[in-house]
Amino acid sequence: MSYQHRYAQFARVRGFTEGNEPLMHEFITWVKAKWAMWRIATGHQRAYLTREDHAAFDAWLEKETT
Repeated sequence: MSYQHRYAQFARVRGFTEGNEPLMHEFITWVKAKWAMWRIATGHQRAYLTREDHAAFDAWLEKETT
């Protein structure tokens, strides 16, 4: 099975494995918090996100360990 890369990162840093998967609401809460952290870390203030913003977020997210 193939997973969305942000979901896979969430499962990896939280220690989940195939067959022991988190509930979707756990992922949604986590990724929303990560977006907020990224916005603060980068000073992003626009109300919209570009493709470049998404790419920068994904690169930043890959370095996250929690």
